[in-house]
Amino acid sequence: PHFRPYGVQVELTRLDSADFCFAGNCEDGPGLLGIERKITTDLISSMRSNRLSGSQLPKLIESYEHVYLIIEGISRCGEDGLLETMRGGGWRPVTVGSKPIMFREVDHFLASLQHIVGITVKETSGPAQTAAYIVSRYKWWNDKTFDKHDSFKAIYSNDPAQPSGGRVRFGLTR
Repeated sequence: PHFRPYGVQVELTRLDSADFCFAGNCEDGPGLLGIERKITTDLISSMRSNRLSGSQLPKLIESYEHVYLIIEGISRCGEDGLLETMRGGGWRPVTVGSKPIMFREVDHFLASLQHIVGITVKETSGPAQTAAYIVSRYKWWNDKTFDKHDSFKAIYSNDPAQPSGGRVRFGLTR
């Protein structure tokens, strides 16, 4: 139901890996994109059991051109360095059994996924925001071919002498 406001067709099906997938215009042509969704407590559980790194991520990376990990739920670092989530009208530490989880442990795990493995990590506040994000990415990957995404190629300059009204064009080289 969270996808209805966006007018996109969705199909409920069982996937070998990922919670959501769609086709898009990737760098080398059509490709599949996979999205794994975890609520904060499931993320912790799958981190600690190595299920995410040891089983789920290898399947995702093998199956999809690009992989997203959505962490659903509002969390923060508490004053004592513990990971906290909003529950019962207030911020509460996240625990596995009776052992609290350090914010830094989760943040470092996610940073490794982003910077070493190359997975896009996105935090959303709940199912409605998750659907909005997925639809936005679906449209980004499908509204034009990959090489036509060029909005990042402009930087701002406040030099009034610039003929582009303050925008300076540049290109990236590989």
